[in-house]
Amino acid sequence: FVQTRLLCNKIGNPPANVNVDQPPAATDKVCKIDRYDAHRTLPSCASCHDQLDPIGYGLENYDIAGRYRTHDDGHEECVLPDKGELPGQGEFSGPGQLARLLVASGQLEACFTQQLLTYAVGRELRPEEASAQAALLASFKAEGYGLQRLLTHYTTDDRFALRQEEVAP
Repeated sequence: FVQTRLLCNKIGNPPANVNVDQPPAATDKVCKIDRYDAHRTLPSCASCHDQLDPIGYGLENYDIAGRYRTHDDGHEECVLPDKGELPGQGEFSGPGQLARLLVASGQLEACFTQQLLTYAVGRELRPEEASAQAALLASFKAEGYGLQRLLTHYTTDDRFALRQEEVAP
């Protein structure tokens, strides 16, 4: 979610021979973090897990209901790391520090406008639409990051009112 929805980074698909709906095979590793780390030792898995796992480690102290914990459920010997890393940005502990790193990255605003335009046009943006995104991003920043102003700017722009008809291939 952080990589794809907040930063608009692409994460590759898993290898064709991996069934992502099947739980990992049983291992002798009791601790969840050790099982996660095993993914990163396999070259076919590491390219994606290197981008995902470090972020998850910094949030692992919160269970599915958001309760704070210091160890794996049912495994007192499995201390959770309480430290994660946003690749290319730095280390963090918990959602507050992650949020500060995300804001400091300068990527949130661009990704937000990309997500908005992708939703509005109902498809991935094309290279020729980069100028529309850049204009929307510039107005978003210039007007103090107000969502209402951003939506007004987008819907009153000629690009919105005069959309080109899709041409069949």
